[in-house]
Amino acid sequence: MIVVSSGADGTIRRWDLATGAALGEPLTGHQGAVRAVAITRHEGRHVVVPAGFDWLVRQWDLADGSARGEPQTEHNAHVMALCADPVEPLRFASGSSDTSARLWSADGSPGASFTHDGTVTAVLLGRLEGRACLVTGSADSRRSDGGNPRQTRHLSPAMRAASRRLPAGGRADVPSP
Repeated sequence: MIVVSSGADGTIRRWDLATGAALGEPLTGHQGAVRAVAITRHEGRHVVVPAGFDWLVRQWDLADGSARGEPQTEHNAHVMALCADPVEPLRFASGSSDTSARLWSADGSPGASFTHDGTVTAVLLGRLEGRACLVTGSADSRRSDGGNPRQTRHLSPAMRAASRRLPAGGRADVPSP
């Protein structure tokens, strides 16, 4: 198994989990802390997708460490969250301090963009009842699509506090407001 780590020095490192040995040279190119890393597949290869405080989303080949394409520059602030789609590996999502969550294809082309009123701190791609689903997390509890703000769920301060007390990996059934 390979472990991919990122750090405040702007590098991404690959490690052999069994031996603890570094695999290849660090992947460099970010000009600030790398806040998030995902792994996806493109053209039959595993691809490391890091993003961070330099506002960029980059791609590197996991095996040989070569850069893949140009950095994606659609975010206008720190990229705080990143995830790969577990069902469709040619897609990933990012969330940023610029209040946007973005969908991307593994070739680097941007897809849909969704905005919040605050920093997007979490993104998750998956399936819900057989349909593709993007889940975003932000302190504002709102989502806007194409200038059409819609409140998806507003959590009271008490509910926010309760959600922070959930155990790691825990689950809680929260009644609808």
